[in-house]
Amino acid sequence: MAKLSENDWIEKREERPSGVTWMSRLIESATKSLMVVKIENSAELDLLESYWFYEDQEIGAGDYFLKMIRHEILELARTGGVHRKRNGLHFCPSPRFPYGFYYRVDGEIVKVFAVLDCRRSPRWIRHQLKVRS
Repeated sequence: MAKLSENDWIEKREERPSGVTWMSRLIESATKSLMVVKIENSAELDLLESYWFYEDQEIGAGDYFLKMIRHEILELARTGGVHRKRNGLHFCPSPRFPYGFYYRVDGEIVKVFAVLDCRRSPRWIRHQLKVRS
């Protein structure tokens, strides 16, 4: 690949639309694709219950759990809707914990209905999802 001279670089730069750089276009396209993530009350209660479970195991483990899960849930702003459906809701497994997020996409809003321990009985999980959605 040939290296651009300074004059070539200036010509290429002037070919772009005025006032718009490639970085601003990249940022603009990235922010347009983000959705809003809304955690429903039922999912908040799941998180609280899970927090206390991990905190009972070891002091500080509950805080670590919430920190990691929060980051994973916020990733749904970018990836919401790409996960396969289970029981009528999209299911996103957590890579760090044996938990999964059950959510629905409504336009530009990702609504998280449940954050459930995947080690629970499938019957129990189905019942929880039926009651909540």
